Amino acid sequence: MKKYQTILNAGSIAGLFSYIMFLVFYYVFSINPIGPAKFLSLVGVLALLYWAMKQYRETELEGFALFTQLLPPAFIFSFVYASLNGMLVYLHGAFFDAGYVQLIVTDSLQSIGE
Repeated sequence: MKKYQTILNAGSIAGLFSYIMFLVFYYVFSINPIGPAKFLSLVGVLALLYWAMKQYRETELEGFALFTQLLPPAFIFSFVYASLNGMLVYLHGAFFDAGYVQLIVTDSLQSIGE
């Protein structure tokens, strides 16, 4: 696992960044944090993914990588990012404030009504 350390660290940072953006969208802007605004946080996640793949290529693959060599690290990054973000959002709803669920339902019903 030592060779995937950069990937794991970047995935963890991406998960925390996405959770922080979730909190910013919900508490600061009072908008649906899982709606279209979620795509704004994906820009940061994709930048971290690019940086992690570049670092992995330079350190582990000595500057040259085939597509198939970068697939396993990309899947590891995605798994760590999604697991951490999902766990933090779930725990936030379970222990702190479940009001975002009602906001998401209201937003969805309004979009259906239009």
